[in-house]
Amino acid sequence: MQFSAFLDTVYNYSIQLHGETEPLMKANYSIAEIEQAINYWTGHQAADSHWSLCQSARALADVYGEMIYRRQTSIAADLLNAEQSQAIETALHQMELGLAP
Repeated sequence: MQFSAFLDTVYNYSIQLHGETEPLMKANYSIAEIEQAINYWTGHQAADSHWSLCQSARALADVYGEMIYRRQTSIAADLLNAEQSQAIETALHQMELGLAP
């Protein structure tokens, strides 16, 4: 797994529809965004047991731990698997909409 050291947010944009473009997904995620997404999921989904994380938070925790170990500040979105991408995109989108505490 390779990690990006870039902090800038870069978006991949969809084809224009009705004169507007919508971001599909970010090109990279900061470690702070990964942490925010983990916190979102721990507050919104029950864990499998008393000491474990829910599936979405667990998927992101692997990335987060690896980033800490490697002292990386961001990761390229294309290095995430489908489950990790879905978990972070959903959490960040919900927070952007104000649907998260």
